[in-house]
Amino acid sequence: MKLQIRVGAAAFTALLDSGSMHDFIHDETAAATGLPIQPFPGLRGSQWRTVTTPQQAAHMRTSVGWKPFDIDFYSLPLGCYDMILRVQWLRTLGPILWDFSKHTM
Repeated sequence: MKLQIRVGAAAFTALLDSGSMHDFIHDETAAATGLPIQPFPGLRGSQWRTVTTPQQAAHMRTSVGWKPFDIDFYSLPLGCYDMILRVQWLRTLGPILWDFSKHTM
């Protein structure tokens, strides 16, 4: 499911991925926010390969609707999405109602 997420006044498209182990932000989106990012040595991917992760944006203030969130992102080229949010982020919402016919949450 996709949703709109804000960083400051800018709106971005996030994909909710219940299988993702981390929250990711597109490297171009991270640059567009102007928020400080830090080098990060890498993540372990499948078969113990290291996936290059050049940047981490710690405690990035975001909002969905009226609710603010602080999210730690890893910055990678993501293709058509600005961000990918994992199931840990969904847990912060508590009980939710999804309408898959209207694509709303």
